[in-house]
Amino acid sequence: MAHSIGAIPYNDCMWPPPILTQSIWRDEAFSLLAALRPTPEMLMILVRDQTPPLHTLLLQMTFLITGPSEYSARLLSLLLHLCSTIVFVLLLKQLALPRVAGIITAVSFLIHPFLLWYAFEARTYSLFILLTLLSLLLLYTKRLAFASVSLSFLLLTHNFAYFYVGLMCISWIWASRTSPRLWLNTLILCLMPLLTAVAWGIFASQQLGRITEGFWITERSPWMILHYIDTVLQGSISHPLSDLTIRAGYLVIGLAVLGILLARRFPRLLIDSLLLGCIPLLATYLISALYTPLYHERYLIASVPFVIIGIAYGMTQLWRFGVLARILVALSVLSFLPLMAYASFTVLTTPTKFDYRAVASSVLSQAEKGDVIVTRDALCHLEIEWYTRNNPKNVPVLVLAPDGTIVHFLGASVFDPMDIVRTIPNGVRAWVISCDGSVKLQEK
Repeated sequence: MAHSIGAIPYNDCMWPPPILTQSIWRDEAFSLLAALRPTPEMLMILVRDQTPPLHTLLLQMTFLITGPSEYSARLLSLLLHLCSTIVFVLLLKQLALPRVAGIITAVSFLIHPFLLWYAFEARTYSLFILLTLLSLLLLYTKRLAFASVSLSFLLLTHNFAYFYVGLMCISWIWASRTSPRLWLNTLILCLMPLLTAVAWGIFASQQLGRITEGFWITERSPWMILHYIDTVLQGSISHPLSDLTIRAGYLVIGLAVLGILLARRFPRLLIDSLLLGCIPLLATYLISALYTPLYHERYLIASVPFVIIGIAYGMTQLWRFGVLARILVALSVLSFLPLMAYASFTVLTTPTKFDYRAVASSVLSQAEKGDVIVTRDALCHLEIEWYTRNNPKNVPVLVLAPDGTIVHFLGASVFDPMDIVRTIPNGVRAWVISCDGSVKLQEK
């Protein structure tokens, strides 16, 4: 007997937004399942996966309050995004932008489609952005001890944080090079992040080695730079106005670059924004081109706030150059903002994940005690495991792996070795789930 669950339609209601209620996907499932384990076991899972542990520790604490739930995990990311917006506004004050420009820039950050996508994902990216912005703000307000702690925590959010921490420390040392207390302040700022970088770097370097052994990322051409810019402009998913949004966005970027070139002053935040917005992308391209591909747009998400800051400053500088410049700035901004808002609305209201929640629920409603569930591919096993955990019928969930191994980048460290089978078990009823949602019942 075989049947297909198919692409399960989600509720057409717009509240709560589908981006919050849709089924989790593999990376989210990895984080959620890891957070359910006892802390020592969870840390060992993350070390084997070379995933920095800070976000998963926050998930554990969240689950202690709310209970295990993908909704609370996603709302944690949303809360972190809202906190990032507050820090972004405080950081923006360093530029002394006109009031209207400041409000437009802050709103652009809050509803940016790329940032909004990950503000509802139960992963580390909102925390990555928050700590990047907070670290820079603490440096500007000369709270070096707090900045040191923030930078250390930042290194424990994502392995790409090494780019941002290094750039911020180098920029601060250069800006403070005439200070009589430079060496003491440098020690206060850099010692803790350096120790953290060395300690976690042992595991982060192993991830780079794993990538060279074979990874799903293959892009190594200069086109990755344009792909990143396109993604920043239109968001993570395409929509009917994507091409128009990208073209309008390139016009905004072009005018902002012109404004920066014509600027009379280059405040420190602008320089840091240009560094943090561009250097990680260029470094990623060079490593990908010369060593091994490691580009994915979400890994560089912490650069987006600084791209927004650079655009905001460039546009305000161009505004000073007469009526024609003001018309160009006004038209470009007024054409791009509604398109960006539409892209954000699309992100909020368009389900993009296959509904494994419904697949698991359907199977469990028909399964009997003594049955087993087998996922035909490790690619979708973690989602099924999450939605079938603690099922009252105690139906075990196994994963089919003919060679007995799970590929590292599928989250192998969180798989229970006892759940890995080379063939579908005989002598029991087995519900075999494929990643397309089809389910085949193998009788005894």
